[in-house]
Amino acid sequence: MTHFLPAGFLKEELREIERQARLLQEELRGAGAATSARLRALADDIARRAREAYRSISRLSCEPLIWTGAGSTDEVISMLERLLVDGSPTGAVDTREG
Repeated sequence: MTHFLPAGFLKEELREIERQARLLQEELRGAGAATSARLRALADDIARRAREAYRSISRLSCEPLIWTGAGSTDEVISMLERLLVDGSPTGAVDTREG
């Protein structure tokens, strides 16, 4: 069993959030003057944030991974750095099933 989850699903979710925000934008624009400018601004902000997050993930050289095992972020990064440098998991977090 692995403790890594490919995070590619995040890109698809971000695309869907952006798509839904665009639909909301269209509905709000079609609603006329009665629609709050604040609601339109919020829909614009949601679409922009989803688009920016999608672009950030897309620029990475590989698909991000999500660690689902034990240990803090700093402990896991330290373990991975040690493994990359010398192949030694010394001091690594125990990830065996309990």
